[in-house]
Amino acid sequence: MYGEEGSEAYRKERVSRILREYFDECEREGRYPSEAGLMLRLGVGEEAYRELFEREDTAPMLERARLRRLDWLESRIAKGGAGITGLMNVLKREDAASAEEARLIIRMEGLGGTEAAK
Repeated sequence: MYGEEGSEAYRKERVSRILREYFDECEREGRYPSEAGLMLRLGVGEEAYRELFEREDTAPMLERARLRRLDWLESRIAKGGAGITGLMNVLKREDAASAEEARLIIRMEGLGGTEAAK
Protein backbone atom coordinates (compact mmCIF):
# COMPACT_ATOMS: atom_id res chain seq x y z
CA MET A 1 0.00 0.00 0.00
CA TYR A 2 2.71 2.52 0.98
CA GLY A 3 5.73 0.58 -0.14
CA GLU A 4 7.32 -2.59 1.04
CA GLU A 5 7.81 -3.22 4.73
CA GLY A 6 11.13 -1.68 5.79
CA SER A 7 11.07 0.91 3.00
CA GLU A 8 11.23 4.63 3.72
CA ALA A 9 7.64 5.12 2.47
CA TYR A 10 6.36 2.29 4.67
CA ARG A 11 8.20 3.59 7.76
CA LYS A 12 7.01 7.15 7.17
CA GLU A 13 3.36 6.09 6.78
CA ARG A 14 3.56 3.77 9.81
CA VAL A 15 5.03 6.47 12.07
CA SER A 16 2.53 9.03 10.79
CA ARG A 17 -0.41 6.67 11.47
CA ILE A 18 0.83 5.76 14.95
CA LEU A 19 1.36 9.41 15.92
CA ARG A 20 -2.09 10.36 14.65
CA GLU A 21 -3.75 7.49 16.55
CA TYR A 22 -1.80 8.23 19.72
CA PHE A 23 -2.68 11.94 19.76
CA ASP A 24 -6.33 11.18 18.94
CA GLU A 25 -6.51 8.70 21.84
CA CYS A 26 -4.88 11.14 24.26
CA GLU A 27 -7.28 13.88 23.21
CA ARG A 28 -10.32 11.62 23.69
CA GLU A 29 -9.08 10.61 27.15
CA GLY A 30 -7.94 14.12 28.16
CA ARG A 31 -4.47 12.70 28.77
CA TYR A 32 -1.06 14.31 28.23
CA PRO A 33 0.66 12.87 25.13
CA SER A 34 3.96 11.98 26.78
CA GLU A 35 7.22 11.13 25.06
CA ALA A 36 7.27 7.79 26.90
CA GLY A 37 3.79 7.10 25.58
CA LEU A 38 4.96 7.85 22.04
CA MET A 39 7.86 5.44 22.41
CA LEU A 40 5.58 2.73 23.78
CA ARG A 41 3.11 3.21 20.96
CA LEU A 42 5.90 3.16 18.35
CA GLY A 43 7.32 0.05 20.01
CA VAL A 44 10.81 1.50 20.35
CA GLY A 45 13.23 2.30 23.15
CA GLU A 46 15.06 5.57 23.70
CA GLU A 47 17.93 4.79 21.34
CA ALA A 48 15.66 3.78 18.45
CA TYR A 49 13.48 6.83 19.14
CA ARG A 50 16.53 9.11 18.86
CA GLU A 51 17.43 7.36 15.61
CA LEU A 52 13.95 8.11 14.25
CA PHE A 53 14.56 11.78 15.15
CA GLU A 54 17.71 11.70 13.01
CA ARG A 55 16.10 10.09 9.95
CA GLU A 56 15.16 12.44 7.14
CA ASP A 57 11.83 10.68 6.58
CA THR A 58 10.59 10.65 10.21
CA ALA A 59 12.33 13.60 11.91
CA PRO A 60 9.82 16.26 10.73
CA MET A 61 6.87 14.24 12.07
CA LEU A 62 8.52 13.66 15.45
CA GLU A 63 9.50 17.33 15.73
CA ARG A 64 5.89 18.28 15.02
CA ALA A 65 4.78 15.78 17.69
CA ARG A 66 7.24 17.35 20.17
CA LEU A 67 5.81 20.80 19.44
CA ARG A 68 2.27 19.50 19.75
CA ARG A 69 3.10 18.08 23.19
CA LEU A 70 4.57 21.44 24.28
CA ASP A 71 1.51 23.25 22.94
CA TRP A 72 -0.70 20.91 24.98
CA LEU A 73 1.23 21.79 28.16
CA GLU A 74 1.48 25.52 27.52
CA SER A 75 -2.20 25.95 26.66
CA ARG A 76 -3.28 24.17 29.84
CA ILE A 77 -0.85 26.18 31.95
CA ALA A 78 -2.18 29.39 30.41
CA LYS A 79 -5.75 28.36 31.37
CA GLY A 80 -4.66 27.91 34.98
CA GLY A 81 -6.69 25.94 37.46
CA ALA A 82 -6.04 22.75 39.35
CA GLY A 83 -2.93 20.79 38.54
CA ILE A 84 -1.03 23.73 37.11
CA THR A 85 2.01 23.05 39.32
CA GLY A 86 2.26 19.52 37.99
CA LEU A 87 1.96 20.74 34.41
CA MET A 88 4.70 23.30 35.01
CA ASN A 89 6.94 20.56 36.39
CA VAL A 90 6.39 18.48 33.26
CA LEU A 91 7.23 21.51 31.12
CA LYS A 92 10.43 22.07 33.13
CA ARG A 93 11.43 18.43 32.53
CA GLU A 94 10.76 18.87 28.81
CA ASP A 95 12.94 22.00 28.76
CA ALA A 96 15.63 20.31 30.84
CA ALA A 97 15.76 17.37 28.41
CA SER A 98 16.17 19.77 25.49
CA ALA A 99 18.79 21.75 27.39
CA GLU A 100 20.68 18.56 28.29
CA GLU A 101 20.66 17.50 24.65
CA ALA A 102 22.06 20.91 23.67
CA ARG A 103 24.80 20.60 26.31
CA LEU A 104 25.66 17.13 25.01
CA ILE A 105 26.01 18.45 21.45
CA ILE A 106 28.23 21.30 22.65
CA ARG A 107 30.40 18.86 24.62
CA MET A 108 30.63 16.48 21.66
CA GLU A 109 31.59 19.31 19.28
CA GLY A 110 34.45 20.08 21.65
CA LEU A 111 35.55 16.45 21.27
CA GLY A 112 35.62 16.49 17.51
CA GLY A 113 32.14 17.21 16.23
CA THR A 114 28.61 15.98 16.64
CA GLU A 115 29.40 12.84 14.64
CA ALA A 116 31.19 11.59 17.75
CA ALA A 117 27.84 11.62 19.56
CA LYS A 118 26.26 9.18 17.08
